[in-house]
Amino acid sequence: MAVRLGANAYFEKLYNPEIILSALDKAVRNYRALLDGRTDSLTRFWDRKTIRSRIDAYISYIAGKEIRAALGIICVENLSIEGEALEKSADALVTFAQILQKYFPRRATIGRLNINEFVVLFRGLIKNAEIEEIIKHVVSEFGEVFGDDSAAPTISAGLTVFDGSVALSSTIFQETDFALKKARNYGRNQYAFFEPDHDHIVVSTEAKAARLLDEIGAFVYVCDVKTNEKLFANSRALSLCEGTLPCSKCVCSILGLDEQYGLCSKTPLSKHKFEINTIKTKDKLYNCRMKLIEWYGKLARLMIITEEQSITYLKKQKGRPKTGRPLNYDWGRKSLTRPPWCLPTP
Repeated sequence: MAVRLGANAYFEKLYNPEIILSALDKAVRNYRALLDGRTDSLTRFWDRKTIRSRIDAYISYIAGKEIRAALGIICVENLSIEGEALEKSADALVTFAQILQKYFPRRATIGRLNINEFVVLFRGLIKNAEIEEIIKHVVSEFGEVFGDDSAAPTISAGLTVFDGSVALSSTIFQETDFALKKARNYGRNQYAFFEPDHDHIVVSTEAKAARLLDEIGAFVYVCDVKTNEKLFANSRALSLCEGTLPCSKCVCSILGLDEQYGLCSKTPLSKHKFEINTIKTKDKLYNCRMKLIEWYGKLARLMIITEEQSITYLKKQKGRPKTGRPLNYDWGRKSLTRPPWCLPTP
């Protein structure tokens, strides 16, 4: 191969030793990459059948023991394979592989399902917090390396924690795929895991889940039902809290309402559905969705508030007819200048 590349370069251009040396160097690097790919788990592609056989073997090993394991599928997304961006995408995959090897211990088996999908089988798991702490570091470092640019590569991770009571490895893969799908729905650089003791997805953090609401300009506010203490507020709500007094940090004061604690305390709420209210201040109009939630053992109110059109804009539109036509519009009757339903009855 090196001789062929060198000969082609010789016939196409005048003899130049640098051309042949660069071709030889490229051929040697390609050959070394092929050799590494045969032994490195992060360059060799695995199929799901191989992973399932390993899961089945480990399930039979931990049956009856207080030991758990975790399966994770991590996908590197927002990659481009055209032009100069191809090299950046390749660098992103290499960087991610290095991050995986850095944080996962030796008892974790790491492989690749396809070009941008990696699989991790974490053995000997005692506490669920152990795998969550590792995946949190992986996601955080990847985000720090590539930044928050919209064109930057991102990762989504879905994980399933299981024990020896699981009968089928295919069920574990289904739960992991479901967790991965949920993580993608929550935005950039997110992770979610599916636990065998729960029938719902546990998202990484509430702050990350509220990031999408930040992007659409919504205020997210959580307060204690009994004490009205602020338990959580997203970035937009916190920016409003900074301009208020410490003694008046409730939603009513933040939005500029006259009565403090009036909006939340006077609205009957339930855990099953959102109550929708329209809040009118001096110059703004808000749409407020409220419901009761469990917040780390406390009964709390969740309020998602979006800003509607300003009052000034609505006042300008008040004098216009709903049809958009002027009042002297000819409606097909030459003798009438108003629609027939506007005429007084004889």
